[in-house]
Amino acid sequence: MDSIKVKGTVLSIEPVLEKGNFKKQEIVVKTDDKYPQTFLIEFLKEKIELVEFISVEEEITVHCNLRGREWVNGEGVSKYFLSLNGWKIDK
Repeated sequence: MDSIKVKGTVLSIEPVLEKGNFKKQEIVVKTDDKYPQTFLIEFLKEKIELVEFISVEEEITVHCNLRGREWVNGEGVSKYFLSLNGWKIDK
């Protein structure tokens, strides 16, 4: 799958979350389209370092991969999730 670009204004930068070897940081970006969209974008492991160089209210373009996964609860019911994983930020 090709990467996705999200261009917009940084609304928030969340703290780094760590659980064992797992590390992630999330940012929220709002596009400036005719019908603005708000996206939660995750940065994982070493890509968290990219977030250090941006600030709230800054205009950026984030290159992302779209990830999907299935989760089955204890009753056997499936739920599906999508996430945007950032791997590059252009100012």
